[in-house]
Amino acid sequence: MVIDYVDETGRQAIADAGLLPAFEAYWSAHVNRRWSDLFDMESATKLPSREFYTAYHSKAWPVLSLQVVDAQFEQDSAVLTLHIRVQDPARKGRQQSLYRKDHWQQVDGRQWQHTVTDPMLIGIRQ
Repeated sequence: MVIDYVDETGRQAIADAGLLPAFEAYWSAHVNRRWSDLFDMESATKLPSREFYTAYHSKAWPVLSLQVVDAQFEQDSAVLTLHIRVQDPARKGRQQSLYRKDHWQQVDGRQWQHTVTDPMLIGIRQ
């Protein structure tokens, strides 16, 4: 799967912020269902165990396509608006299209980490 960008300006803004390598590595791990790798790229005040995280993600619908629609930056954070198309694993012909806000935080002024916002993963609903 190739990550698509609505326009080159958005892709360039992500690259200029230094976020592009981390963003592409994160979504490559997600698409290829490498949940343990994904866990290592996450940031949250309270993360579940690696075992819970990988078991939880193993039920995720496979990503068919991903497009970056918008990118907003503030100091050491970024919010990317993504258009994602996924496939229902139980019914191979059923697909769903959704929009998602993808949050990122720059750590120590250089390394970007994905910010977990899923309530099941940050302890709100466990």
